[in-house]
Amino acid sequence: MHFNEMGIDFKVGFATDTSGRPWLLRIPRRTDMGPQINSEKAILELVSKHLSVQVPKWQTATPEDIRSEIANRLQLVKSELGMGEELEKRYKKWLDKDPLWPDFSKFVHGDLYAGHVLTQPNSTVSGIIDWTTAHMSDIALDFAGHLNIFGENSLQVLIDEYQKLGGITWDHLFEQSVERAAAAPLTYGFFTIETQDERHIQGARAQLGG
Repeated sequence: MHFNEMGIDFKVGFATDTSGRPWLLRIPRRTDMGPQINSEKAILELVSKHLSVQVPKWQTATPEDIRSEIANRLQLVKSELGMGEELEKRYKKWLDKDPLWPDFSKFVHGDLYAGHVLTQPNSTVSGIIDWTTAHMSDIALDFAGHLNIFGENSLQVLIDEYQKLGGITWDHLFEQSVERAAAAPLTYGFFTIETQDERHIQGARAQLGG
């Protein structure tokens, strides 16, 4: 992928997927772009009916897109930072294990753990902060943060309560949450490649065992 940095509001990425199909990706530069993006989406839906030239088409990530993105990040992180053999084997086995992956995607926070959850003195949740990584994905991503802090028994209780309240799940949400938690070094590695902060790069290399 290569980028065009000219835009004030968006960075533009040019990429080609594994099937050879070219993509142009617009990446917001700020976290307050939501209203502008929604407005543009409505405009595009209107003008696409009347113009003979192509205009951007908004698409939602599919479950298979999510797996492909993780696989691509795995290769990038390995090439840039290195990765221990056992960790790489675990990640590849995870990606290849079809039953772990749901056939649906949902809106997720993306970095949901105790540090981003506000509570009252009686432990009632009163708010959730830092939505900068929110996106469409596999819901196990948001359960993984709970596992890291509270452990497997508490994770199972959380999944049970989620189901009681009408949350849509699948048979392997627990196992997928465990693997999502184990993928934290991969996520951290990708973050350090994006930011190029040397302190984080060294920390990511230590976690990845490269």
